[in-house]
Amino acid sequence: YIYYLSQLSITFTGRNDFNMFQKGNHIFLFLLTVCLCLICLLYSKQLFDGISYGIQICLNTLIPSMFGFMILSDFIANSPLNSILSKPFSIISKYLFRMEPKLFPIFLMSILGGYPIGARLIAQKIKQQQISPQAGQRLLSFCINCSPAFLLSGVSLILWGNLQIGVLIYLSQVCAAILIGILSGIKKPVFLLKDQTELPTTNWSVTFVNAVNHSTKSMGVVCSFVVIFCGLFRFLDLIPLSKDNNLIIKGLLEVTSGCQLIQDVSFFNSILLVCLFTSFGGICVFLQIAALLNGCQIKMLPLLGWRILYTACSLLFTYLGILTWKPVISCFQQIQKVTFRLYSVSPISSIFLIILVILLLLFSQKSARITDKKK
Repeated sequence: YIYYLSQLSITFTGRNDFNMFQKGNHIFLFLLTVCLCLICLLYSKQLFDGISYGIQICLNTLIPSMFGFMILSDFIANSPLNSILSKPFSIISKYLFRMEPKLFPIFLMSILGGYPIGARLIAQKIKQQQISPQAGQRLLSFCINCSPAFLLSGVSLILWGNLQIGVLIYLSQVCAAILIGILSGIKKPVFLLKDQTELPTTNWSVTFVNAVNHSTKSMGVVCSFVVIFCGLFRFLDLIPLSKDNNLIIKGLLEVTSGCQLIQDVSFFNSILLVCLFTSFGGICVFLQIAALLNGCQIKMLPLLGWRILYTACSLLFTYLGILTWKPVISCFQQIQKVTFRLYSVSPISSIFLIILVILLLLFSQKSARITDKKK
């Protein structure tokens, strides 16, 4: 907690030295650190339970639904597949989103893989000096999206026993992302990749290994923040709050925990609350994005403004979808209580992982044969 407290000050101030603090701030930081240490010692049982709950969420929901897409997105972004995938969307990318067609796979991967994937790919492009921080700032406004795997298998099936509501919420968020992408590009020049900094092509197997390494590090950042917030929730339970306020605060802080507490809410309100939590993403997602974008010179305040508009559009589209989908809604079953299953997996992520492993084996053998022939 103390480490992440110091990282928060670095993230939002952009400075990494303690000289920026005045003497009073030094005293305040010292007292706050002592209080946090005492709280962790006195309420170690609550902290233990919260961290254990966060680890369960990571093992049962986040890693199965996101890790495969993280590897796939990194592999596509750093291989010739990126150019192949961008060609069918060249007109949409250039004239609708006002950006280089080769950057469109970032948006595509963000709506398929989940919140941190778009931010990680944008940070990668900025650090490789392929796009400017200003271009990355605009890309970020519509490339932070909830994954369909989480909405469908992690929320919709568990809460309502039906995929159709999850599809409705997901399509509403995709429409909101497209709308934000159009609005952010109005009267803006088309930003292009810097050709002079193009990276040399590498072996397919090397690209895959690098994708696994980068994705593992990013997954560690995501899971660390989720575990931290779940630990904080146990202290939040000690504050006398109403059940509804407690639910909303937790959902706006960390989306996964918020969605798993909605089982006691009425059917109609539960749909809107899931849409609210997954569209906004929560403070935890903002901190994950800030950690991934460290050193990229991107400000978080403009992202917050676009995020609020994105959330409002998603809620509006979901509400309109509910009004026009009455016959289907009346057939849904009652909300069920969320239960954990150890070692649950996402079928989609498993399929992609199997495909990538096969590619690794094939190209590794091919490169070995070429090496032998040269010798």
